[in-house]
Amino acid sequence: MATVKVKAPDGFHWMNTKGGPILMEGDYQPHDGASEAFEFEVVESHEGLELIEKPGPGKRSKEWDRIFEAILESTGNRDLAAATATARVGKAKDDPKTPAKPSERRSGSTRNPEGSASGGRGGIKLSEANIKTLENLRDEHNEDAPKDRRADLGALKAVFRRGAGAFSTSHRPSVSSRDQWAVARVKAFLKLLRSGRPSNPKYTTDNDLLPASHPRSSKAEKSASSVLFVISTPTPLDKARGAHLCGTTGVTFAKSYLEPIGLTRDDVDVISLDELKAAATRSPSVVVALGKAAKQVLGSAADCHLPHPQAIRKAAHRENLGRRLQELDALIIKAEDSYQPPKGVQEAAARGLKLRQEHGRGGTEVGVARARDLSNGRRVSRDTVMRMASFFERHAGDLKAPKNKDPGAPGYPGAGLVAHLLWGGDPGVTWSARIKAQIQREEASKSKQPVAISKADDAKRVVYGVVLDPYLVGDAHNDWVSAQEIEEAAHGWMAGSRVIGLEHNGEEKGATVVESWLHPYPTTEDYRAAIKGEPHQAYRSKFGDDVVHSGSWILGVKLSPERWADVQEGKLNAFSIGGTGTREPMSEAERPEVDFIDQG
Repeated sequence: MATVKVKAPDGFHWMNTKGGPILMEGDYQPHDGASEAFEFEVVESHEGLELIEKPGPGKRSKEWDRIFEAILESTGNRDLAAATATARVGKAKDDPKTPAKPSERRSGSTRNPEGSASGGRGGIKLSEANIKTLENLRDEHNEDAPKDRRADLGALKAVFRRGAGAFSTSHRPSVSSRDQWAVARVKAFLKLLRSGRPSNPKYTTDNDLLPASHPRSSKAEKSASSVLFVISTPTPLDKARGAHLCGTTGVTFAKSYLEPIGLTRDDVDVISLDELKAAATRSPSVVVALGKAAKQVLGSAADCHLPHPQAIRKAAHRENLGRRLQELDALIIKAEDSYQPPKGVQEAAARGLKLRQEHGRGGTEVGVARARDLSNGRRVSRDTVMRMASFFERHAGDLKAPKNKDPGAPGYPGAGLVAHLLWGGDPGVTWSARIKAQIQREEASKSKQPVAISKADDAKRVVYGVVLDPYLVGDAHNDWVSAQEIEEAAHGWMAGSRVIGLEHNGEEKGATVVESWLHPYPTTEDYRAAIKGEPHQAYRSKFGDDVVHSGSWILGVKLSPERWADVQEGKLNAFSIGGTGTREPMSEAERPEVDFIDQG
């Protein structure tokens, strides 16, 4: 590789540190590591130069400026100076392909025969210390990982074995041992397993050890990608090779468009405008128009517009590309948190729209809008799926009426059946319940509900607070939570979690739950109507410094003398509870009509 010897600017000298060469203030004086000039391995300018930029404000940024100016003065090449400064500032040369020292190299193993790491059940033998390390990493990962993203020891042992073997031929010099390199690879695998994306897009060597249901698993059948790029017309080279974005344009696309947001060519599809009709059956989560022509044709059908890779050689396009890629990444992340309604749900919603048009009954405008989205196969957010599950739970009793289940009954199809179909029908019940259970498992352990102290009993050292109120919007999540959901949360929490924290500091041994109740409704009929989401009456009552409504969940917590003193001194004014599950926010249009009865 070419080198360039760069003399330190006036008033500075070079210092060769473990982190790489840096410029130190002060004229050169002979001492260990110091020099008047430093010989750099040159980073040549290249096609992906638009990615080269200095770090943000701070010490590294100033160092970048100094190296850039020094090399520019020596060579007169701005691109060369920028590339070299970016590659060198604050970093030692840490080539991940550096081979181990001859004395550290290994070829084969007497304990683990060739091919033992080819699968997750290879009977790999490791030291007790290494097995303990892997068990700890597995347990830490599985503590809050979804069921389909959990790690098992067999796969981790295989990854570790591969990493240990790779140390002989390629590792970073900053990694001091074979085991350290192997553990680093295991951690990278666990990140990929959990997030679905590797930190390094080039890390694909352990994809065969991922569960078949994982989107990156090489064991899973490849389906249409969730991100679709659309170009206007293929180039002659593309036509000759039978693929889109080939040659240097393809290199730019991969390096400048995909890698910055953690994607590879295997993660996306690229088609031309001529192929749109053939791709009509696809349901990508994000559609990206590449270039002006594709943008004009796709119009609102495109979720995002990016310049064509051939155009980013222009400075203006390069400057905007980073911002647009951030927008695309946000769209992809949002889409990954959404769900594609199954065919059965789409068909049920379409049938509901047809019956409502024919008979003029069933469902609200909210239900009609939901049915349009579902029948068109549009992806829906997790909040929408949770609302669907809540709707089906509240209205399950409606389907017992003859007009909603018997085609021969007078008034069939009833309004209840039509509304049921608008929200996805029986397939929607199954689908939304499954996703709701999955979401609740993922988030139950993470959720914390802040509870303000509304009143206190001095004699008993008991503080009281309203956990959730079905008629107030504006809790920590800005959600409105139904009476039914609050009742389920209260009963589930008392039966399972009972975790109390003070000022969000985790579980508090100085606090014990001694009372839990739901504020009553005026009549049993009002309670039943509230649970079903139908019009009803509710009490509005004074409660210490607060106001509480029927259906509210109230907790009484007894404090230790030390924590009670904090309340008396005004240091403690709230507690929190964990494990209440996931919110199911509902819109104003979905709330039932309520007449409040004031109580003193």
